[in-house]
Amino acid sequence: MFPIHNYSTFQIEGDSMEPDVPDGSIIIGEQIEDIRMFKDGYCYIVVLSNKVYYKRLYKCLQFTKCDTIEMISDNEKDQHPEIIIGIDEIKELYRPYQIIIQQ
Repeated sequence: MFPIHNYSTFQIEGDSMEPDVPDGSIIIGEQIEDIRMFKDGYCYIVVLSNKVYYKRLYKCLQFTKCDTIEMISDNEKDQHPEIIIGIDEIKELYRPYQIIIQQ
C-alpha cells in the first residue's frame, strides 16, 4: 500500500523571497496534514482564508504551546516586515516539493 499525498501548485507574486524564489516562480507543494508539524526556519506555502503566502516559518512559543506563527520574508526585512498569525488561521499548509523558476 502506498501513502496518498496531496499536491497543489502555486504561482509566486512579488519579490519577498528573492533571490531564491523570484516573482513568477511556480511551486508544487505537498500538503502537511498536521499544521503544527512544520519545522522552524523552513519555507512553506501558507493558505489563509483570504490570502496565500510563501514564507519562512517560526513557532512563537507562549506558555509552552505554539499558538502563533511568525512568517518571515527572505528579501529586505524593511520592505517585507514579519507577519504574525494564529495557528488556527491556517486553512492549509504545504511544504515545497519542487520550485520552477520562470525566466
